[in-house]
Parts: sequence; structure tokens; C-alpha cells
Amino acid sequence: GCIVAGGVIRDSILCPEVRVNSYSEVDQSVLFEGVDVGRRAKIRRAIIDKDVEIPPDTVIGYDLEKDRERFTVSDNGIVVIPKGEDL
Repeated sequence: GCIVAGGVIRDSILCPEVRVNSYSEVDQSVLFEGVDVGRRAKIRRAIIDKDVEIPPDTVIGYDLEKDRERFTVSDNGIVVIPKGEDL
């Protein structure tokens, strides 16, 4: 099971043990097991591998140039965050 505690999920896949906290948005993304999305985080068009903690107020997938500085971004604009990444 997953816990979606007041967040919004659109066109996404959540694996077991994912937690999406209050006021967060996940759109067109895949979140693997153990991902924890902090309050008010916004994620769009991303693949987030196992055991990644997204801090509160983090924005991923809205500014691809900024995302390229920290993560891998595919040619078609999908942000990929590897397993256990420390954000």
C-alpha cells in the first residue's frame, strides 16, 4: 500500500510503500518502492527509483535546465533520479 496524505496524483504509477505528503503534486511520473514525497513538493514527468526522499518544497520536472544540473534528463524531457539519491 501507499499513503497519499492530502497530495494530488495524476497519470502516475506508485509502487508499494510510497508516501505522498500534504499539498504535494505528482504528475505523469513513476515512483518506485520507498519514495517519500515531502509536503508541497511538485513532481512532473519523472522516474524516481527506490528509497529516495524528496524534501518539502522540492520542484522536479518544471525547469529541465535546472534539473540537468542535478539529475539525468532524457531526450524527451523525463527526469530520472537513481536509487537512494540524496536530495
